[in-house]
Amino acid sequence: MDDPKRTVEQLLVHHRDRLQARIRWMMGAQARRAGDSGDFLGELSQRILEDAASLEWRDSEHFLALATRMARNLIVDRVRRPRVRRFESFTARLCLGDVPEPNADTPSQAAVAGEDVERVLAALEQLPEEHQQVIELRHFEGLGFSGIGERMGRSENAVQLLHARAITALGRRLRGAD
Repeated sequence: MDDPKRTVEQLLVHHRDRLQARIRWMMGAQARRAGDSGDFLGELSQRILEDAASLEWRDSEHFLALATRMARNLIVDRVRRPRVRRFESFTARLCLGDVPEPNADTPSQAAVAGEDVERVLAALEQLPEEHQQVIELRHFEGLGFSGIGERMGRSENAVQLLHARAITALGRRLRGAD
């Protein structure tokens, strides 16, 4: 049997870029003041390596989902929930379900929230870069269309159209239509 710590190290290296992007999406501006996504990724990696012997996962994608949930908890601990609440509200609207707050009343509610967050993050990763960027700026950074236009070098109308296309594409991915 493989050494759990070595296996975890390999999985962390394999998923490094995806985890960093997911952390950045969940963090937002407030958490970036508490540290950059690389700091969060380093702390997450350290926690995962410390717990390597007790962690259980089925495959590489399940490990990524587990690491994403641990990253979410780390961010919540560091910035005390406002950013994650906004992200989970966005997730709930996209999944068309009632996703509970991070401090859910029951373990099953917390599990559902974590699964929906994972689904949205996985779907976001499949979108073109400009779709990811417009969704991040609008829903995670809270910028208006004019501010997004300035950042992306586009007109406000072009950004509104791009945003509509990005949300539609994300919804299709979540429904499994793509």
